[in-house]
Amino acid sequence: MATAAVCKPCAGTVDSYKHHVFVTTPLPAAKWPSRMDEQGEQSVIASLMRAWKLPSIGSTYSRKDIRLSAIEGSPSLTDTSMENAASNVFLFPRNVMLKNIHQRDAPSLLQALCTDSTHSLQQYDSVPLTGLHLFVCVHGTRDKRCGEHGTAVKQWLDELTSELNLKSSREDQKRHIHVYGCSHIGGHEFAGNLVAYPSGNWFGALKTKETVENVLTYLLSLETTNRETAVRHNILPYWRGRMDLSKEEHSELVSQHSQSA
Repeated sequence: MATAAVCKPCAGTVDSYKHHVFVTTPLPAAKWPSRMDEQGEQSVIASLMRAWKLPSIGSTYSRKDIRLSAIEGSPSLTDTSMENAASNVFLFPRNVMLKNIHQRDAPSLLQALCTDSTHSLQQYDSVPLTGLHLFVCVHGTRDKRCGEHGTAVKQWLDELTSELNLKSSREDQKRHIHVYGCSHIGGHEFAGNLVAYPSGNWFGALKTKETVENVLTYLLSLETTNRETAVRHNILPYWRGRMDLSKEEHSELVSQHSQSA
């Protein structure tokens, strides 16, 4: 099967940042508002987004240094069950999950994230995150392209990873692959969009299962703690960037790989 053509250059379309925060929400993506800060007064993700705009927050980091996204929940939950629900919060590249975070915790959590200290999050119940974590934007209520292409990418990843995860033993959780549908991460025109952690690599314009499989193969070839800059040529057209690289560094890297191809 031929790989779909990429209409626009992807590399350098991700601004560098320091942290990505994902918050579980009880609602599936189809019930999300266009903007997650409008989800409701008791929503953890909405509270975090509103708190991030306060003048008292973010004195250490600029607004672009921390990205906030939601993870879709179970379709079996109702809208009313969201009101008092606690959320789990995934933090990358710290690679930890904070458990049972409530709306009232939002300001203090953001303050802790803005503190470059290993002890800043000790007040929260946390567990280390291992394995490969793949987040696909499926936010169709924000942009229908993300709903269409993102949903297809997530389905393909679910199919591709199910067998791989069955082979991964309980003692080998570092090789386990986790796939999530997430809210808007930027770049609607590059749907389907995928961001992978712990490497922090972004990919876009994913419109065939073949391309998604090639990206997954590349990500699995990386060590979970290795954030090398090398990107295989066959997926280079789909590589949007990496969280710790500037646009200039992205362009230079692509140029180097294009010349060596």
